Amino acid sequence: QKILQENPAAVIHRANIIKLLTEGDMEGVKEEEVSIERSITQLKTQKIKRNIRALRSPGTTILIFLLATLGAFLYKYRQQAKESKKTVILEAAMYKYPLLLFNDGSFIRLDTINGNGIPNLLFDKQHNILSIGGPINNFSEARFITPRGATYQLILPEKSSILTDGKTSVLLFLDPALSSREIAISGQAFIEVAPDPRRPFIVDLPQKSKIRVLGTSFNINTDEQGSIQAALKTGKIQLENEAGSTTLEPDSVASWRKGTAITKTKFNPDVIFSWQR
Repeated sequence: QKILQENPAAVIHRANIIKLLTEGDMEGVKEEEVSIERSITQLKTQKIKRNIRALRSPGTTILIFLLATLGAFLYKYRQQAKESKKTVILEAAMYKYPLLLFNDGSFIRLDTINGNGIPNLLFDKQHNILSIGGPINNFSEARFITPRGATYQLILPEKSSILTDGKTSVLLFLDPALSSREIAISGQAFIEVAPDPRRPFIVDLPQKSKIRVLGTSFNINTDEQGSIQAALKTGKIQLENEAGSTTLEPDSVASWRKGTAITKTKFNPDVIFSWQR
């Protein structure tokens, strides 16, 4: 407690440790036999089942509800709880290795490749640096997923750089010829955008939020229990969410939750950027 009071960075480290010790992560660590292939397959199956349930007509749903007994309701509730826990375990299993995941469910485990054997893909194992030069395996879209407890640097085709924290997902569009530059982030990352006045750089975030920039560097954190935080180091960015929009100046941090207005304040870089060390 004394250290936490005297050292703001220690608070961040403590929170990261607690985050690593959640039920899903621990199950993912223990369930070594849960392969990434099995995780992806079962997660896709569960998604299809949810979509099928969503397509049922309202009349049928009401009729089923009226005919259902209390016992059936409790059974369904228990099954949903089991499915939810199973999903958490499967997702946790995916955070063991650095992955590049494609739309058809195929993926590349980056820790298993050497040098630049795959066109448009170069991975430096020693320094955890992934460089992408264009479409990979004929895919123009991919999701970069980092393992728990490790940071990686991602170099995009147009030379913008993203330093990603552990358990972070970045959706990428790999074609450098696109008229706009766009990514989507879930987790925590520090982004340095290569200037290009003709093509804005857009970061899509959870809760229908997004950031628009031309050339700048900033930190994104979506891990704080439903809260989103953007801290600007250099340049200028425009923030948008369901409640409105605002512009952020250097050395300022913006925070918001779903349905709330964006609030701004100054920040301590030793705290905000401590995860990078």
